[in-house]
Amino acid sequence: MKREKIKFDRERQYISALATCKPFLALVAESADAALFPAKGRQLARLCLSYFGKFADAPGLPLLDGLCRTWAEDEHAPEAELESLVDLAEALTDEASTNPAYLAAEFQTWQTGRRFDQTVEEAKAWRANGDLDEAINSISSFRTSAKEPGVELDILSAEETDAVFAEPMESIIDWPGDAKWFFEAATVRDSLIGIQGPEKRGKTTWCEEFMFRAIASRRSVAFFEVGDLSKNQLYRRLLCRMAQLPIWPRQAAEGIQVPQSIRVTRNGEGKPAPELERVLKRFPSELNLENAQKARRRFNRTHKIDEKRPTVKFSFHANTTINVRGIDKIKRRWRDEEGFVSDVDIIDYPDILAPEDARKDHINQIDDTWRALRRLSQEWNSCVVCPTQAKATSYKARTMGMEHFSGSKTKLAHVHGMMGLNQTDKEKELGIMRLNWIPLRESDFHPGQFLWVATCFPLGVALAKCCRG
Repeated sequence: MKREKIKFDRERQYISALATCKPFLALVAESADAALFPAKGRQLARLCLSYFGKFADAPGLPLLDGLCRTWAEDEHAPEAELESLVDLAEALTDEASTNPAYLAAEFQTWQTGRRFDQTVEEAKAWRANGDLDEAINSISSFRTSAKEPGVELDILSAEETDAVFAEPMESIIDWPGDAKWFFEAATVRDSLIGIQGPEKRGKTTWCEEFMFRAIASRRSVAFFEVGDLSKNQLYRRLLCRMAQLPIWPRQAAEGIQVPQSIRVTRNGEGKPAPELERVLKRFPSELNLENAQKARRRFNRTHKIDEKRPTVKFSFHANTTINVRGIDKIKRRWRDEEGFVSDVDIIDYPDILAPEDARKDHINQIDDTWRALRRLSQEWNSCVVCPTQAKATSYKARTMGMEHFSGSKTKLAHVHGMMGLNQTDKEKELGIMRLNWIPLRESDFHPGQFLWVATCFPLGVALAKCCRG
């Protein structure tokens, strides 16, 4: 029974996307076959595809009810059939189409599977009737509907051009102020973002920053913690951020310097001079169970998170016990069992993942891992965020550059962008960090351009205030 429920939920997700998501329709309308849906959903799929063919848009849930009633009137359908159709339409949701490119690829695979099942049943029927030749012909005539990646693409065709622009090229995470200038070309779908810095510079806190910003942008997040932090350590840090309360009693009593603003001017030598305004804030108590639960409920309410439908899922592993293939299997299980598909995948961190192939030497193992991470972002059409250690010489470097990679230099070849965490001893004392893009595709950034950031790590905040420098 459970398998049937999962199957129905997935088919309902496809019909929901046909009803509400124009980018999804633009990708699948040419090959979509409504006849492949079970009887209850077949007519809804036909109505959505017909509407898109006429108006090049999705009908939307409010209009779909009217389309059902118009169809029933024109076809003189029985009242019971109309009620069944309307009930199914009311069960649809517009939350299923936040990642239309991935859903479209999955839909094509589903269609191929449905056609295959129908072909097998047809061949069995011919075989049962004693006609072996027709049974063989049925199997031989089977063809997949989905094009193989990179094959049979005509870039001059209207359909392929429509598909390119079916989903807008934009950041899937909303960023405040000048952070938008810095991040908008990086935090897009189908991207692999690295975070490079030496040990204890706050890479995990930046992973948490990406997660919180994604949640606030109504995106789903999968967070894979591999060896660096325990479950309790990570959860405590997340609750600290939600509650805006320090973890330790001493910090609550003595207070924390909380950034209010940051700006960068030029000194007499023409060099950038950051000016940071902070205020000392004391707290009634440190983080505890009562205020943590209250903060969690407030956070869910503020961001409209349904606790029965996960927005964030965590997976914890000891170091070198899982590789990217294992992460992909977990994501597929979440999709099959719960319908959960993440928009942002955070893996903290790849340097201590198990190798994809343990027989290879260490440098090639690193290359394989980052190749697999890039594949993960492509196959799931997600933004994958991964911190990585810089080499020892980065401790004394003022600015992260191409030369500060550790392990294999091909990390920089596989990523969409590698973000550098830059900080002198003086800047660390002030709670200031400079972010730069070491490489960033499809952008005019160079490593000497910075986003100056005021951090507040005691409250779990990596990006408190920021400005361009």
